[in-house]
Amino acid sequence: FLGLKTLTLIHDCLKLIEITRGEKVDLDHLPLDDKKTYRILCQGNTTGVFQLESTGIREMSVKIRPNCFEDLVAILALYRPGPLDSGMADDYIKRKNGKEKVKYLHGLLEPILKDTYGVIVYQEQVMQTAQILAGYTMGEADILRRAMGKKDPEEMAAQRERFVDGAVAKKIDEKRAMEIFDQMETFARYGFNKSHSAAYALVSYQTAYLKTHYPVEFMAALLTSEMGDTDKVIKNLAECRDKDIEVLAPDINESLSNFTPVGDKIRFGLAGVKNVGEKAVEVILESRRKDGPFDSLFDFCRRVDMTAVNRRVIESLIKCGAFDSTQVSRARMTGALDDAMKMGQAHQRDQASNQIDIFAMLGTPSKSAKKAGESYPSVNEWSQQEALAFEKEALGFYITGHPLDKYDRVLKKISSGTIATLKEKAVSGDVRIGGVVSALRLRNTKKGDRYGSFNLEDKSGFIEVITWPEAYRKCADLLGADDPIYVKGKMEVGEERIQVIANEVTALIDAAKNP
Repeated sequence: FLGLKTLTLIHDCLKLIEITRGEKVDLDHLPLDDKKTYRILCQGNTTGVFQLESTGIREMSVKIRPNCFEDLVAILALYRPGPLDSGMADDYIKRKNGKEKVKYLHGLLEPILKDTYGVIVYQEQVMQTAQILAGYTMGEADILRRAMGKKDPEEMAAQRERFVDGAVAKKIDEKRAMEIFDQMETFARYGFNKSHSAAYALVSYQTAYLKTHYPVEFMAALLTSEMGDTDKVIKNLAECRDKDIEVLAPDINESLSNFTPVGDKIRFGLAGVKNVGEKAVEVILESRRKDGPFDSLFDFCRRVDMTAVNRRVIESLIKCGAFDSTQVSRARMTGALDDAMKMGQAHQRDQASNQIDIFAMLGTPSKSAKKAGESYPSVNEWSQQEALAFEKEALGFYITGHPLDKYDRVLKKISSGTIATLKEKAVSGDVRIGGVVSALRLRNTKKGDRYGSFNLEDKSGFIEVITWPEAYRKCADLLGADDPIYVKGKMEVGEERIQVIANEVTALIDAAKNP
């Protein structure tokens, strides 16, 4: 009912809290008046919070400034096309913030409309209004609710007569009764089921509470639950950076399968590395549990089952930094990989054939015996740009750094916003964005002219960009290089995709000099 991903996120978060802090959190008995939790909602700090992540509802939360559970229930009921278009949401916001006087359809309705500042937000309030003002039974009130929702003319005419007669019987003026019915009908078109909204709000509050009080465990669980979605992982990594939670690169001696808390930091999970499947992760973790940390690349290749951990797996682990704790550079380990694998495979064949090992006869092999024949070639070390490119290749995103790091300030001045923000708002129009190019695809038009499409990525996410022939001819060299670029163009929002049609593409370093 609430979605498997959300339930998985909550379960993983609670599990991590228990493992890392030894603390059990009872979600069924959370205090619903926690000030810190409402503070992050008022700030719009809702990445990962159930139902409250989109730009629109985040902006509404900031405007409403929720300070109690009732406000949260109302937010989820009001953030729908009907209440937004009809002005109901604006009325609620103005009245809650004291910018407009609270009005009631009738003085008798204050007890049921007080929590929503005189605005009929829920279907239950429509039913209660009919009961209080016109003497409806519960069954009759439910028929009225359904009739208003379906906008059935004949049924509504009958209900109007029934309501006015009942109100007059309670000494309410007939003309006033008709006015109240008209206003009720308007509200009822957009009224939401409160019990439904309250159930969602409870889960929203629970996730917000966990994020507030256990931010590291929460973000680790969020990263794990969305590990398969590159765009969401990039967004969540940006959230970690904003909250000063460092995400450490994968490590063969510390990483588990999923993202895990390490003090006030998060360690990247091995299952998140490309080309490293579930079986390979199991083999690596089992070897580590059995015989302790890996001393080197060669030690790793001797100990793990080389039928489950192939060259692609190890190469990806080297490129993403998982072997950095062995104190050998990534470039040198890549150069030694073939030798390390051959030695590991030979060692495992010897063990499988029960060949006598003179060192084993004497006890545990010494470190010097283990390292006999191990050597790393002298090679040109990778530049920072190359290391980041390989890291991106292995993980799908950057961890230890980002090509845009030195452009943070200037991008805030010259861009229309982050890519994630632009995609969330999803409004067609002119945009200016900076980022790095990935997944470049070159094609020809029917006339034979070359054009390009690619993903432009910043620290928050990525978006598809099209450069038609005229624009492509001017920027072909830039798209083929690794340097960050700056795109001016038009964002087009369709039903199934959002893309930017580039009018001009320049090097970001040049755009930074001449904003």
